[in-house]
Amino acid sequence: MINSSAELLYLVIKKLSKKKQSLIIQMNSDLRMLQLIETASETVLNLLKINESDKFRISMAIREAVINAIHHGNKDDINKKVEIIYKYDDKKLEVIVKDQGNGFNYKSLPDPTIKDNLLKPSGRGIFFIRTFMDKVAFSHHQNKGLTVKMSKILKK
Repeated sequence: MINSSAELLYLVIKKLSKKKQSLIIQMNSDLRMLQLIETASETVLNLLKINESDKFRISMAIREAVINAIHHGNKDDINKKVEIIYKYDDKKLEVIVKDQGNGFNYKSLPDPTIKDNLLKPSGRGIFFIRTFMDKVAFSHHQNKGLTVKMSKILKK
């Protein structure tokens, strides 16, 4: 018997993972949907038997990428979509987050570890993503938005 939406999501992901080893979620740009993404991320990471420390870091990187897509990419426009794609096997996890925004200059972001930036309430998302994932790539496609591709090599 299924007792919660988290259990239902787990069953769906598990079924998909046996077939394709991937999961695709498309959602409106609504921060209230973050719980769904956190549940999906946790479920995928549990299926992969990720240790607790790495699970925390990977989940935070995914969460930050989705928040950035909603807030900075799609400018909180609920009519714009965010797509999250999980691709995985026993050696590697790849997460792709796509928005429908205009992109940003990710090469010129201020360093959040500099003294003047330490107390600022924002500006750490990309830093966390780059720190917690093994490989991160950004690509902007005109009229199609920004794509963040993150990967983590899995240690067994």
